[in-house]
Amino acid sequence: TMAQVKEHALAISRATGCEQIVVKPVYTRGGRSMWIVQAPFTCEELKDVAVSETSPMVIQQFIAGQEYSSYSVVAHGRILAHVCYKCDF
Repeated sequence: TMAQVKEHALAISRATGCEQIVVKPVYTRGGRSMWIVQAPFTCEELKDVAVSETSPMVIQQFIAGQEYSSYSVVAHGRILAHVCYKCDF
């Protein structure tokens, strides 16, 4: 729920002292459907985030700098392929 997103955002902020968080779907690529949200993380700031049991979200501390994306293919505990590249959004 939105209240849970806000609660987790505030917990991350208190634990890390961060002023910005990233909210994104668990399953995503290339920064699609990603929100960078500024404190105090009100419901108004998070209104566009569609979180549900079928669309879980990850909430992380925002760290400024060069962005990278990585993708791995894993089967039976073995990494079969991996790539990491700069993102220029």
